[in-house]
Amino acid sequence: MITIRKFLSRLKRGTIDWLNLMPIKIALRELRLRNRNREKPIKTYFLIYMPKAWDAMDSVYQACAADPAFEPHIIALPKKNRDGSFAGLEATCQFFDKMGYPYQRGQDENGFMLVDLRHVGAELVFYQSPYPEHLHDGFHFKILCQYARIAYISYFLILTEGQIGEFLFSNPFIKKAWKVFVETKFQISLFDKYLGRAQTKKKIVHAGYPKFDSYNGLSEHNNFDAAAYWPSGSDKKKRLLWCPHWSIINPALRSSTFLKYCEHLYDFAQRHQNTFDLVLRPHPLLFEEVVKSKALSDAALKTFLEKFEALPNARIDETEERYFAVFDSSDALISDTSSFLGEYLITKKPILYTHDYESDDTNLNPLGEALLPSFYIADTKAKLEDHLNNIFVNGQDPKAQSRAKAYDDYLKPPCENVGRQIKDYLKENF
Repeated sequence: MITIRKFLSRLKRGTIDWLNLMPIKIALRELRLRNRNREKPIKTYFLIYMPKAWDAMDSVYQACAADPAFEPHIIALPKKNRDGSFAGLEATCQFFDKMGYPYQRGQDENGFMLVDLRHVGAELVFYQSPYPEHLHDGFHFKILCQYARIAYISYFLILTEGQIGEFLFSNPFIKKAWKVFVETKFQISLFDKYLGRAQTKKKIVHAGYPKFDSYNGLSEHNNFDAAAYWPSGSDKKKRLLWCPHWSIINPALRSSTFLKYCEHLYDFAQRHQNTFDLVLRPHPLLFEEVVKSKALSDAALKTFLEKFEALPNARIDETEERYFAVFDSSDALISDTSSFLGEYLITKKPILYTHDYESDDTNLNPLGEALLPSFYIADTKAKLEDHLNNIFVNGQDPKAQSRAKAYDDYLKPPCENVGRQIKDYLKENF
């Protein structure tokens, strides 16, 4: 429920279309953009509030910056919290400072807008996510789609089905987007299912996954100090990356196995201090959800995290470090149902999938099911440790070929540089 003040504010800004004028405004937008001066560059804006997900747009931005047909701008933003406050702007700015990319602050953390895209002539706007509640109302897609074409590149591989799949493939943001660039042909079939064939044909473009450009070295600024990142600093130890999902209590996702394996993996790291490094890189929402689920109190969670980090061969990474560089320096991934299961396949390294459902239902969509045979599945603590021992102690990795085949068959981009291909598509079709 919103207050009268908020309602009037949204009505004024245009996020509430009281008279249903949106179709008319979009038609006028298209008329204006079709008749734009083709000699002028396309004023393109990237709205960034999740630095960790920048890899999804990095190579696209670079390709646009190298082409005089585009005038790309990065707008650094804070994330809007559930209580209406804003946070994270400085972390986003520091990320781009470190990268050496030019950017503008779009607002401050008090909610004051510093850039109004309606007044600077924005023609094309890239969003990082389909969740408008994460941004200031002034950057709401319902406002900006009246003036600029909206483009979207998913910041994660969608591997799940059910309620979350239906939302991701047919939410209001997707329906208002001009173009959505997808990673695989599996996504095309899912958009057909949830969005409808006519809309899918009109706006969905199979381009490949731009994040893979970063791993392949096609994006610049991949400076990463592996020795400083891993706890022991030694490349003689096997490096395990543990990435649990946040969905402790969300029935639509049913993904996280953190609570089941946290003590076991702590014990494993403690018993193998001379041979393994273990980095816990949680989803940003995980620890908040653990406490909210009441499975652990705030004090109990803090105690666990402190004893975990006290180990000489373990650490917790909650930084904005670009994770493909972390992938490249690791030896194996331990993860529940998350995008990382698919993204890590590009490394060709072992993936241990910590499956923990009461039935055989994995909640995976067709892409997830196609990738499943390339993972080592651990639905018990004993199986997880058996897999680790077989791979790293006994030197047995029977799924090596299936991982390479899964990547080549289902995830390998259709071109050498996905970012450049998306830029070329925009240039030809804008």
